[in-house]
Amino acid sequence: MNPKVDEQSMMTYLSQFPNAKLKDKAPVRPQTNAARVKAYGPGKQTEFPRSARWVTNFFRILIRWVCIN
Repeated sequence: MNPKVDEQSMMTYLSQFPNAKLKDKAPVRPQTNAARVKAYGPGKQTEFPRSARWVTNFFRILIRWVCIN
């Protein structure tokens, strides 16, 4: 998989194949370590709104479910 492909594009592509199965020993990109990510600038928020956090977690769970099923 090309590292330049963003997560949302991959989710859109995978949604076209609801019955797809993840093969054994398939390469899976590791999660980003939040402790190593730095953000700065005038638009930075210290806390996401609750709805944005819920949406983010929902799609992470959805991606895992699609890859397993």
